Amino acid sequence: MLYSILIILAIIISIYLGEKLNINTGLVALAFAYLIGCFVLGMSVNDLLDTFPTKLFLVIFTLALFFNFAVVNGTLEKIAHFLLYRFQKHTKWLPLIFYFITALVSGMGAGFFTSVAVMGAIAMALCKSSGMNKLHASFAVSLGSLSGANFMYSAHGVLFHSLLSKTAVADQASVLTRDIFVVSFIYPIFIMLILMFFDRKNSQIAALNIKNQKAFPKNKK
Repeated sequence: MLYSILIILAIIISIYLGEKLNINTGLVALAFAYLIGCFVLGMSVNDLLDTFPTKLFLVIFTLALFFNFAVVNGTLEKIAHFLLYRFQKHTKWLPLIFYFITALVSGMGAGFFTSVAVMGAIAMALCKSSGMNKLHASFAVSLGSLSGANFMYSAHGVLFHSLLSKTAVADQASVLTRDIFVVSFIYPIFIMLILMFFDRKNSQIAALNIKNQKAFPKNKK
């Protein structure tokens, strides 16, 4: 019990220091893993390294490295603006449209946190200019980011598959990973529709004024 509490505290401190000092949380966590593993649990360095999920780390690292090019150079944000421009006349369904676009951006590799940051900023700006319900926009962005990240070949999906492959249901890992995505993608649609139905009388979204996006430059193509 004491060891469990110590590990939980180490995780909390790692996250805090990572945010406070603006450094990778994983580096701080690795330091704590070494200190706790070798000096508290009495593990050797080799035993400690054997517990590191190298295969999972490489898969997630590869995904993050590949898709972050599209995040850093603004490709995913440009795609989001382009889709919003295409659907800007359908203001009645704007929260649901936001959900689908956010899920797409997240599923394309942006992941949960990046999608929330990118789409959240766009959503709040549109709420201010169009009068869209901020609660609806918040639900759309957060649930869209989560369902997209759960896509089988996105960040969470890869993690789910890897973890399930090490359990008693390893032979069903692919099916279960797919089912997790399907459920997490479908149920928010019903939530959004219910919210929009009960707020239909108060929902007066003004026409959007989103400028047409210029053609994608070479680096974004």
